[in-house]
Amino acid sequence: MIPWICLSYFRFSKLPLADWRRHLLGVSKPLQAYLAKCLGEIAGTLPCPQSGQRLRVVRRGEQFIAIPEEGFETDAEELRKLTLKDVQLWTLDMPRLEREIAVALGLIPQVVESSDRFTLIGIAGVSESRKPVFLAYAANAEESITLCAEVVRHNPRKCAVILPVYDQPSEEFLRRHEAELIVLEESVSLTVDGIVASSRPAPVRDTNAVLLVDVINDYKILRLPNGREIDLSKKHKCRAFVRYLHERRKKTSNRIFYYDEERQNFNESQSVMAIDGSEFKYGLFRNLTKDFDILFTTLDSASDKYQINF
Repeated sequence: MIPWICLSYFRFSKLPLADWRRHLLGVSKPLQAYLAKCLGEIAGTLPCPQSGQRLRVVRRGEQFIAIPEEGFETDAEELRKLTLKDVQLWTLDMPRLEREIAVALGLIPQVVESSDRFTLIGIAGVSESRKPVFLAYAANAEESITLCAEVVRHNPRKCAVILPVYDQPSEEFLRRHEAELIVLEESVSLTVDGIVASSRPAPVRDTNAVLLVDVINDYKILRLPNGREIDLSKKHKCRAFVRYLHERRKKTSNRIFYYDEERQNFNESQSVMAIDGSEFKYGLFRNLTKDFDILFTTLDSASDKYQINF
């Protein structure tokens, strides 16, 4: 498992060392340096080294043992002569981790818990170019874009969002809101000496690349690369116009359009489903404005100029 995604799952966990070694297999050595004792807290169970069965921790005088539950004695043996370190609960020292990430990224550290899923870890830039930088604990692509939207909603001014791994829809979304994406896996490295800036060259991406969308059942469902589905099945006019714009883009390779102009062209191309003068985003895409921001980019709201992104 990628170490930065591990943080999304285990940042609040309290576990004995044996469990940390199991969960962080492959990245446990670098992350073990960031484990801190939960003073006075003892694990209720430990995993059996052979079977993985949970063994109940029992204190016998100054020592600890771990025994199988009644009825499962033949599945695992007792663990004897356990030390306090073996049975103590440990947790990741997240303030230290976040502070070192901020320093490695060249930020002014400023660790402030913003929500359960993202943290303000620092400030980038100086003077008028200063902007807050948030570390979003996204375990998958769906969480990535959800957390990006939450950060942007709470921070109307320019900001940056750090994700564990690269996600194209999230990058597109942030760009449309004048926010920056920082990819943790590409920007920093977790080593035995701590968290340092990555020495690898940054990947080159086409920032104007077409979003790969699966069109399902005649545009009733649009499936994004991260698996998320946009449901247009009950939006008949919206679906028809999206189909028209997408087919126009495929025929002409032109992604730029003016809404009023193409609305008139669409109405003239058929007589069954005319679109009136309602707004594009807040009319046709009413209640789907977040999905609109993925499928289209507003280039000039005054002249209703847009770009189709798929």
